[in-house]
Amino acid sequence: MIKIENIIIIRWLKNLIGKYQHYGTCPNCGDSWWWKKSGGISYRRNGITLFEIMICKECLQNPVGLSLPRIERDLKKLQWNPKDIRLAKTAIMTFKVRKA
Repeated sequence: MIKIENIIIIRWLKNLIGKYQHYGTCPNCGDSWWWKKSGGISYRRNGITLFEIMICKECLQNPVGLSLPRIERDLKKLQWNPKDIRLAKTAIMTFKVRKA
């Protein structure tokens, strides 16, 4: 049986390898795209252009666990446009309500 400490160490090592190889991370859980499958939540800008905020499939399977403050902080760090951050947050809130 794997102990929780071992799981944490394994995740940390996988994320370290992904960071070393210049992979980005999920804005919700912070895990590297190097070893996580990606999903996403789409939103529209100006009603025409479709954009997507990438969130790992593991986080998407638990909509209640999506943390808007953490995601917003990550998007600001990535220098997203404030309007896109606001639209992405609205799309995430809508996703959470639909999946609840």
